[in-house]
Amino acid sequence: MFLLNRKPFFGWYLVFAGIFVNLIMGAGIVGYIANVFMDPMSDEFGWSRTQFMFGFTVSQITMAFTGLLVGRLVDRYGARRFMVAGTFLIVFALVCTSFIQSLSQWLIIRGIFQGIALVLAGSMVVTVTISKWFVRYRGRAIGLIALGLSFAGIIIPNLMTYIVDGYGWRFGWNFLAFITLIVILPCALIMRKRPEDYGLVPDGKANKSDENPLEEYDYAYSLSRSQAIRLPSFWVILLSYNLVGVAVLTIATLTIPFMTDYSFSRSQSAQFIAVLAFPGIFTRPFWGLFAEKILVKYLASLAFMFVGIGLFIIVLGANDASLLICSVGYFITGLGLAGTQPVKEVLWPIYYGRRHLGSIRGFVMPFELVFHGSGPILATWYAENIGNYGETFFFLAFFAIIASILIFIAKEPQSRQFAKIFIGKKEIDRSKAINETIS
Repeated sequence: MFLLNRKPFFGWYLVFAGIFVNLIMGAGIVGYIANVFMDPMSDEFGWSRTQFMFGFTVSQITMAFTGLLVGRLVDRYGARRFMVAGTFLIVFALVCTSFIQSLSQWLIIRGIFQGIALVLAGSMVVTVTISKWFVRYRGRAIGLIALGLSFAGIIIPNLMTYIVDGYGWRFGWNFLAFITLIVILPCALIMRKRPEDYGLVPDGKANKSDENPLEEYDYAYSLSRSQAIRLPSFWVILLSYNLVGVAVLTIATLTIPFMTDYSFSRSQSAQFIAVLAFPGIFTRPFWGLFAEKILVKYLASLAFMFVGIGLFIIVLGANDASLLICSVGYFITGLGLAGTQPVKEVLWPIYYGRRHLGSIRGFVMPFELVFHGSGPILATWYAENIGNYGETFFFLAFFAIIASILIFIAKEPQSRQFAKIFIGKKEIDRSKAINETIS
């Protein structure tokens, strides 16, 4: 699988880099660090938690509209130049964050500069690139890079809580900038647009004639962005992932303030995030692998159901101040969380193809990020002014259950019919696929 003519297929190097991108840019800076910096920064400046989270909401909006532009450009030019620029921009923004003195500075630096950088050098750009390098093995490749999201939940909150509590939040931002530079820049430099530009074939096959023409069919029957958005299935998938996504981002960004309000310590609360991320270390590659064997919408539905059930258990455990029940809830939620990302990144190219994937994912990004980003700030505002975090998490559990039902009924585009071909349950007309590619 990994070797061809005694040499590793270059796409696997991109997968290895993608793990680290997801660790730092895809989950660490996007979401998990909110838990760590919220109370120290709010206490020093006299901000409410809602004011602090507004910086992350602005960042999500900035990321959304940056992604709309960058997605199409990645299809045209590849990821490397954008990732290099994004790496230097995020390092600059993280250092600047350590010097802020006011809420307006926080909103500008976190909300705008960090937001732009997180798209340029972040998860979407890497995932689109890797989806172009793999077709048959796309599931396992996406599952592997998603390991970075799990490691982020274990490493980032616990490491940064120790750093911030021991050396201060300003030092924490500088430390994060240094780590980002030495980790992300090498990953950015090895990125390449697509295998065909280098005389290679997706998945590392020797040539196009010795296998079933899966790659040709996938490319020939790819849908453009305008074609995709006219289909009901596109909006059903988008709505379902938004419903579960708002739950996932909220639990990822607010676990520490949520649990400290229920009498758990900051260190215990950081450990809950590790419990949330732990199942992904062992199961994310298998979610991706199963996506090559089982219809992907069934896997997505199962993952969403785990998220919903787990959130219900977390709320029950928090109300009882039970460390055991909360841990069980976070573990079950983590099982679902482990599946949501890799399955999503396999689902889009399976349903709509790899040819225009960057453009499609760029179009989706504003809806995802604005919707997801509304969750943490609304949950924080509600907890500070009306109720508590437990009530908001209870509603988010219902969202995840509804998402599970919606994704189950999402139909594949009739013009493509690739899902069963991808899992080997249906054969394709080889000559038709090749002729369509040539034309």
